[in-house]
Amino acid sequence: MSQRYRWVYGAMQIMKRHAGAVFFGRSRLSWEQRYQFLCGWLPWISDGLGLVVTFFALIWTALMTIAPTYFDVPMEALSAAALVLFAAKTIKTLLLYPQKVGSGVTGAVLASTAGLALTHTVGKAVLAGLFSSKKPFLRTPKCQNPAELREALRLVWQELTLLGFCLVAVIGMIGTRGFDDPAATLWMTMLSIQSLPYVATLITACVSAISYRGIAAPAPVVVLPTATAASEPVLPKAA
Repeated sequence: MSQRYRWVYGAMQIMKRHAGAVFFGRSRLSWEQRYQFLCGWLPWISDGLGLVVTFFALIWTALMTIAPTYFDVPMEALSAAALVLFAAKTIKTLLLYPQKVGSGVTGAVLASTAGLALTHTVGKAVLAGLFSSKKPFLRTPKCQNPAELREALRLVWQELTLLGFCLVAVIGMIGTRGFDDPAATLWMTMLSIQSLPYVATLITACVSAISYRGIAAPAPVVVLPTATAASEPVLPKAA
């Protein structure tokens, strides 16, 4: 399990254990403190819900492709809601991150990419933390080095698999529905948006592998010139 997975899983365990104190007023916490707790947990919970939405969207798309007579495109409002939430999250990051962190728009984009790359891990941790309590607490590894590209891709095989499913779903929708139906076009757009976290994971894995090559590259060997006979001092002969 990764560092972020352990962190979020532990936070969900804390939330379950103290839900009565935070949400139902069974403690001396002020409403401001409850608000801060809720704001801290909501982004993680949204990642868990996003993972569930992705699974159901892929299943529904497969059913529409296999049996289009019985399964139709969902209402446009469902796809539009997912797009609006993603747009609001992106705009919030681009507006607030440069001001609060001082990294500029480029830093905000890079931070958003790194955050999207962790969406799947956070979503899994949220679901595991809410519906299980048997996993032991394990020490979080420190100072882990980046891995080679093959190892990095192996670690994110779940994200790459879901990315492949999303691409197949979009291609299947194009082949069966085309772009004539606005609802189908909006659904394909939603599937593309849902695949962005997995694209970000692939980009992050490649960047990690590139940094590993820089670390693992052997240092250049400096060869010092050897002394030659011509460079030796010539002593006068004794009389």
